[in-house]
Amino acid sequence: MDKNFDILVSGTIVAVVFGYVVRFIGISINNYESGFSKIPQSYDDACKTMQIGTFQTFFKVILPLIRSSMMASFIVIFIEVIKELPLTMILRPFNFDTLAVLSHELVGQAQVIESSVPAMFIVLFGIISVLILAKKMVKD
Repeated sequence: MDKNFDILVSGTIVAVVFGYVVRFIGISINNYESGFSKIPQSYDDACKTMQIGTFQTFFKVILPLIRSSMMASFIVIFIEVIKELPLTMILRPFNFDTLAVLSHELVGQAQVIESSVPAMFIVLFGIISVLILAKKMVKD
């Protein structure tokens, strides 16, 4: 590999996003498989008999049926990313702090009261996300 490419990727948002994808892809795949397992094969067969193309079948039939699984996957991963500290601490670019990193740094400086603000935002975002997920699950 080119040395400039290594430097470009190692301390940027690209590295953080790649780390998040690798770390959380298992959670996402499990949610999608759960959604796909609820769709009977007869839906695909019916679309084939009506000569509907693969892309049209996916966008008009399959996607609306897995929308709730997609939303659940997004919310679960959103909550995990908000709480993720080690990966962000290692791969983050300079002067880029998430709520977890900011809270951790303030606690490390013995500013416990100041660290409560980002920590409370993490909790608030988590509660709001869980409420949205619960509302979506009751609706389905």
